[in-house]
Amino acid sequence: IIEEINSAINNINDAKSKINSLNIESSKEEMKMAIRELKNSLNEANEVLKKYKDRGKINEERLGSAVDKFNKLINNLENRLNKFEERGYDFNDLKSKLNEAKTKVDEAKKNIDNSNKEMALEQLKEAKELMAGVLREFNARKESEVEVENE
Repeated sequence: IIEEINSAINNINDAKSKINSLNIESSKEEMKMAIRELKNSLNEANEVLKKYKDRGKINEERLGSAVDKFNKLINNLENRLNKFEERGYDFNDLKSKLNEAKTKVDEAKKNIDNSNKEMALEQLKEAKELMAGVLREFNARKESEVEVENE
């Protein structure tokens, strides 16, 4: 990215230098060529900027897609926790954390709808951390319970 931008800037500077070197004795054709070169360099720079301008922006569509994926993951984790609870395991603390994550995702959805994408992104990051913690703890407990059952 930086190389492309620097190249475009260098081309503009070269074209500007050619224009600056023109004088009263320069031919009309030399002037046209120098101006054409500057115009082409500016167009090239504009294309480079267009190419990369949206890279740093938070895309509303992608955030909405992330919310959908988070909701599916939360439902999946809830189902897994419920199945183990049916077998007599206690996962109330993990369900509580999962509910916190669900609340964060719901808040993120509201913020997306209100065009507060930065806040939505932050809430999704918090939900991700909560869900990762739930999953780690669930897997650790599940493995330790299976070991106890096998003894």
